[in-house]
Amino acid sequence: MKNTKGDLSLQYENESWRELARMLIDTTEYVHPRQKNTVLSSVKNIRSDWSLLRDNGYGATFNNQIVDPMFDSELFMVFDLYIRFRDRFPNESRHPKDFFHGLFERLSSGGEPANNLEAMIIEWLPCRHFIAEEHLRNWLAKKAHAESVLLAKKYQTPKYTILGMGLLDGRRMSASKGTAILSKDLIETHGGLNTRLIMLLQGGHLSKDFTYDAHLTNRVDKMVRGFARHAIKVRSNLTKTPSKKPKKIIELEDKIIANIESGYLRNALILLLDTCPKMFIDPSPTEAYFLTELYENYIERVFAPGALNHHEA
Repeated sequence: MKNTKGDLSLQYENESWRELARMLIDTTEYVHPRQKNTVLSSVKNIRSDWSLLRDNGYGATFNNQIVDPMFDSELFMVFDLYIRFRDRFPNESRHPKDFFHGLFERLSSGGEPANNLEAMIIEWLPCRHFIAEEHLRNWLAKKAHAESVLLAKKYQTPKYTILGMGLLDGRRMSASKGTAILSKDLIETHGGLNTRLIMLLQGGHLSKDFTYDAHLTNRVDKMVRGFARHAIKVRSNLTKTPSKKPKKIIELEDKIIANIESGYLRNALILLLDTCPKMFIDPSPTEAYFLTELYENYIERVFAPGALNHHEA
């Protein structure tokens, strides 16, 4: 349609389309329940007075203009997959316009791919867990509009996590304004392992805004050193023939899993790096066996690769 400025635009005010988007958002899983309401409330904020095309920039071309990425960036995964695989199938990618016309027919109907290039792209869909920052909530509402009409249910994104924003001195961090803590600076000063833990331990739930705590760097260093000493002791008591897993380790693991699944990563890390060493100061051989298993499953593979082999300086 043409908007009030005479520019080509998408008719986001169309109530039938809005309702499709709302229904999709309502049936989608969000790591924190309130995030769903954030995106639902954004549906009414997107409007047709935003022009679809512009004269320059990066993006797909239409009528000798560029499609503003704000309108088709939710499809970049499909475009990126095409670019990644097109050279393997030169005959099928010779006419991109015809190819995408056929591809989106299959994506919207859920039908079987018509050729090898389509099959390679469809194999990667859907994106099973999409992570975005809170300030992109309008974009996520647009993404729901696009997926509701372009993608069959099996290709629609089933799960989202919306990250909270970091605050520094009471203001939202902004790299462009110079009010941000850069990860590369933290890595140079504190190393990769400690930086990872500093970032994971900053906030409560990952969907909530957090205030950067400059004093956390020292606490993390102390925690890592203490855990390293504990891990050495655990390994020195390790048995190869354990008896039944102790109840208190089972209970700890249940708490860790519950915190991870609900998005409270900081709580799970504290249980692993701080609570466990305090609970098992002098672990039995069986306790040491199952503690090692616990640490390998959740510290080494999920949170902090290398922490088990970290040596105190």
